[in-house]
Amino acid sequence: MIKNRLWIVSSIFIIVLFISASFACADQKTEELISKIKAQAKTINSYSSDLTMNMQIMGQKIIYTGKLSFKKPNKSRMEMSGKIGPVDIKQIIISNGKTAWTYQPNMKMAQKIDLEKLVAETGDETKQRNGDPSNPFQSLKRNSITYIRTEKIDDKNVYLFQGTPEVSGIEDLALVPEKVEIGIYADNGMISKMVMLDKEDKEMISQYYSNIQLNVKIPDSEFEFTPPEGIQVMDMTNPTIKSMKETGEETPEE
Repeated sequence: MIKNRLWIVSSIFIIVLFISASFACADQKTEELISKIKAQAKTINSYSSDLTMNMQIMGQKIIYTGKLSFKKPNKSRMEMSGKIGPVDIKQIIISNGKTAWTYQPNMKMAQKIDLEKLVAETGDETKQRNGDPSNPFQSLKRNSITYIRTEKIDDKNVYLFQGTPEVSGIEDLALVPEKVEIGIYADNGMISKMVMLDKEDKEMISQYYSNIQLNVKIPDSEFEFTPPEGIQVMDMTNPTIKSMKETGEETPEE
């Protein structure tokens, strides 16, 4: 049972972090706001943020907490921890822009993707840019992004957008959402929340970002990973490339 839940957790992180990106949108207001967000992102060279993720697994509410950091160009690190029953769960996702690693200490497993090879064979550079503030809508299909309203979070204005998730290659997973809501801080263009909803508009997975620090000094060593001894390493480069080609993913518009 625990192994099944661990596999589900792994699938969730794959859904959240490696679904395709797109920036096309539906109306003038949405286009204006996205242009503003992209302009704000140009001033951000690095950031760190606390991250809280809520989800339901087999009827049990699970809360994960951790940290996310990003540094141009294309360096990112996300480290999350939580509990499934009595079991402590930890997941670390690290990318130096050339290789992406997903490390699960509890399962003694690490997966890697050669991002340079992936880009060379598919032309899709978005997989290199996880965490990039200029790409906050990486989970949404082209032409589905719509500005909904402006709301307040921690006394700050937040633009709320909604769209349909791009789930090429993972449509059969039961945890794929029907739509996604994304909140973006108006003052700096940083993401404040992401909420994934099912067909009945019930929350499936939510992520909340807080304590955001912009243009902080982060050593490059934070984005490097060497598998510990005794860890099973799975190279997912070729399967990922194959899946992208078979599902006909297109290179997203900028």
